[in-house]
Amino acid sequence: MAVGEARGLDELQAVYREQIARLRSERDEARRQALAAKADASVARADLARVAAKVEELVRVAEAPAPRWLRTDDAGAGAKER
Repeated sequence: MAVGEARGLDELQAVYREQIARLRSERDEARRQALAAKADASVARADLARVAAKVEELVRVAEAPAPRWLRTDDAGAGAKER
């Protein structure tokens, strides 16, 4: 192999190594982003579960009969005054 060919091969190897290093770096960054997204999704699911539980609680309260002191119809506190 001639000196020029060896130098050309060394340059190709250097470019290849740089490319591999860049690809590894990009891969690692993508992994970090994926882990962060997974953590964010977990937090969002927990938040959604809390909101859903609160909505269910509010629906149960809304469906329950109003206390007598709060009623404005004849079935409420005014009914005793007749």
